[in-house]
Amino acid sequence: LTLISTYEPCAMCRGAILEYNIKQIQFLKAKSIWELLKEDLRAYRYQVKRIHAGNDDIQDSLFYLHPGYLSK
Repeated sequence: LTLISTYEPCAMCRGAILEYNIKQIQFLKAKSIWELLKEDLRAYRYQVKRIHAGNDDIQDSLFYLHPGYLSK
C-alpha cells in the first residue's frame, strides 16, 4: 500500500501511518527543517510534562462492563 499526499504528513497522520503499517509514503512538498524542529520540540515538551496518574488497576477497571449491562 502506498500513501500519496500533496504535503508531508503531520504528526497525527504519521501516527496513523505507523498504526496501519503503511510502508511507502510519497509526497510532493516536504516540510522545512524549521517546521520539523518545531514538531520535535512539541513532542519533547509532551514527554517532559506528562504525568502518570495512578496505578494500572484503576485504568483497567474503566473497561469492565457494568454487571447489569448484559441482563437488559
